[in-house]
Amino acid sequence: YEALDYSLIKKALEERFGGKWQIVIRLHNRLKKESKLWLNDLPSYVSDATLYEDMQELLLVTDVGVTDYSSWIFDYVLSRKPGFIIELGLEDFKESRGFYYPIETTPFPIAKDSEELAERIRAFDNDKYLKDVDRFLEERGCMEDGQASKRIAEKINELMKQ
Repeated sequence: YEALDYSLIKKALEERFGGKWQIVIRLHNRLKKESKLWLNDLPSYVSDATLYEDMQELLLVTDVGVTDYSSWIFDYVLSRKPGFIIELGLEDFKESRGFYYPIETTPFPIAKDSEELAERIRAFDNDKYLKDVDRFLEERGCMEDGQASKRIAEKINELMKQ
């Protein structure tokens, strides 16, 4: 576990996106016990959500996502909200677990530490990011357009009329 400089990251978020920011941390499920020890002395603007059960609800209310290599970022990309990767223990992760896609082919700006993450946040280009997201999803055959529930409801109504 490597602590991030939350103050630096918060300041970069405020500078780039405006407003006031609350940083929410959710460690991997297998680190629930460690989270109490590792995250017990957080500043008031950082919350530990490791014990929060529904990751999808957290993604829904998140304005900017930062992950090491968690797969949640591939659900989050569908929201087209800014996402970043911080490379903590990259070589160890590559050897032990591997990736679905090489991280350099994802649309997410990549940083090696808190300082570089703050730089990537400040320099974030939303137009470029959205183009990269579209390319990434298209290359993987994603057909998500946000209208699936509407089409299902229309089909059910059509079948009920028969």
